[in-house]
Amino acid sequence: LGGNEAIAVIFCEGQIMSGASERGGLSGPTMGSATLGRAIRSARIDDEIKALVLRIDSPGGSGLASDVIWREIELARTENNKPVIVSMGNLAASGGYYIAMGADVIVAAPTTLTGSIGVYGGKYNLSGLYEKLGMSHDELKRGELADLFASTKPLGEAGQAKLAEFVDAFYETFLRKAAAGRNTDPLKIHEVAQGRVWTGRQAQQIGLVDELGSLRTAIAIARERANLDRSAKLRVLPEQPSFLDELLGGSFEAHATQRLLH
Repeated sequence: LGGNEAIAVIFCEGQIMSGASERGGLSGPTMGSATLGRAIRSARIDDEIKALVLRIDSPGGSGLASDVIWREIELARTENNKPVIVSMGNLAASGGYYIAMGADVIVAAPTTLTGSIGVYGGKYNLSGLYEKLGMSHDELKRGELADLFASTKPLGEAGQAKLAEFVDAFYETFLRKAAAGRNTDPLKIHEVAQGRVWTGRQAQQIGLVDELGSLRTAIAIARERANLDRSAKLRVLPEQPSFLDELLGGSFEAHATQRLLH
């Protein structure tokens, strides 16, 4: 109920992955960059929505997918001039912090586990398994390290060096963007980064979080930043498929896309 003006409350839950979000499974829900990116984009270009509140509960995941979501948040702030407030749930670590770090205000619970600003990488070497199964393969590649992430061979010294270069470069990007979001310099972020995890209370003390509070706190800050009164509506995104949608066998992404476009 209320007037036309609204605050978008966007739920960012689960492991961060490329593609569409999934509601369940063996490892729980996933946060798909395509689904979340579309939800944030729809909120930032909607003239009725005056502010965005992101409710983050995630242990992290794909660096690329996290960066896609971060980019949409950055556009909401810089191109659409809409306040973005983050409310952290139980977890907002690694990629969960990555998508939060560009917000105007970050709110965490005292017991939230956050930070974990760091990057790691690796790959599987399944050549022994393939050999046991009697499977063979042929190679056709262009460039010495074109098969760097092939599952049929070890990394080797050159591969290890290149992977370390990738990881270091992404870590530097993480530090730089976190520093920009926190109005400090990368060296200061590095001092509290290096993969270390902090509680929400500790994170506030070292500057990774602005305030302690709940989702209500974040919504109140969003109202204030956007100069909205209490008649402003809350619009929850991404919209979940209804029971009938699931009964008919439709996918989460198909229904979310259809509703966001309408």
